[in-house]
Amino acid sequence: MGKWNELTRINRTRKDHKCAATGRTIPSGSSCWNYRGEYEGEFQNWHMCDEAKEFMDAHPSLFNDPDGYECAYVGEMLDEAKRGGNWPKGIVPTAILSVAEAAGLAVLNL
Repeated sequence: MGKWNELTRINRTRKDHKCAATGRTIPSGSSCWNYRGEYEGEFQNWHMCDEAKEFMDAHPSLFNDPDGYECAYVGEMLDEAKRGGNWPKGIVPTAILSVAEAAGLAVLNL
């Protein structure tokens, strides 16, 4: 049997779900993402809020570990971005960039 992985957009949930990345509740009626697949020989099925998915899409270099990463890592990095914390060299969160640009500031992250 082959391996499979599927990330599907859910436009409107029928019940509450827990975001695997942030740990927060995704209320019923909300949009989110659902992952179903196999990882290290085990079936997985979990949900991710739109905010966490958008963060992952905006910062792919943070999540390209060939050995994988824990979903909670996405939430930790997202929370760090909201706090304006320290970032790996060469990576500035888009939220920080947009605030800096709006204020007319230059951001240098070498």
